[in-house]
Amino acid sequence: MAGATSIVVLLKERGVGADPYEAAFARAAPPPRSVFVPTIRPRLLDLSPLCDRLLAAAAAAASAQGGTIAGHSSPWLGMAVTSKNGADAFCSALVALGDRAGSVKELFKTIPIFTVGKATATPLNRLGFKTLGSESGKAEALADVIANHAKENPTADDGGSSSNARSVLFLCGDRRLDILPKKLREAGVGVDEFVVYETLDNERFGEDLSVALRAEGAGEDVGEERPAFVVFFSPSGVDVAVPQLQQKSWWGDCKVVAIGPTTAKRLAERGCKVFATASRPDPESLLEIVVKG
Repeated sequence: MAGATSIVVLLKERGVGADPYEAAFARAAPPPRSVFVPTIRPRLLDLSPLCDRLLAAAAAAASAQGGTIAGHSSPWLGMAVTSKNGADAFCSALVALGDRAGSVKELFKTIPIFTVGKATATPLNRLGFKTLGSESGKAEALADVIANHAKENPTADDGGSSSNARSVLFLCGDRRLDILPKKLREAGVGVDEFVVYETLDNERFGEDLSVALRAEGAGEDVGEERPAFVVFFSPSGVDVAVPQLQQKSWWGDCKVVAIGPTTAKRLAERGCKVFATASRPDPESLLEIVVKG
């Protein structure tokens, strides 16, 4: 069990305001200390092409129904978003559209948005959009949710068959893996992919980590506090952090946790022993690992 002085290094940006991981840790007794050190940072790309595509889809859906938007007239059976960055990009596109966003919002309130976790679903839910799949926890399971939805909601285009002829709009980053698109295509579901953000490495990661741990060690006998857990959130984060972490004297003693099987696989490929993989990409699943650890 995590002790009063146990430190959990979270290789991610600290959330704005009350970070959900900090909030979850605060419920433990005693609560572990969280240290946030981002390995990567997203940067939104030019969203003009996405805005144009969203407007065109909304206009086509309205035209097919004589001016009224309905889900069955949409060119997509839904939208897939596998990261909070993708959700943020969609929300930013709505802001960029300004007064023209009304028809797009109307369209996406008639079709589901498929998300892989609560962190991805939350900003979309706040805008009133329906999300499905947030409990899936990984892209492969989300693909099953989407494929099942397609089978249960056949269109007139496919004559009511179990294979939906429409596509899923997939908002992703430049380093996205092929797990979701590949499995959807195998299930007969098309993928209309838009790369909406790029992932940049934190070139100062090693320095940022040392500064953060020294801050936690203030008043202690050691200058740089030794963490009990290091938590990885993405394969890209593994690639950035592991070479730096392997230089730390405490690296072999701390417990390595992966948020999701894809990240766990990358850690294994890097020769790292994974102590545990979170069952879902949320703070509660991580807290369970830390408390039991």
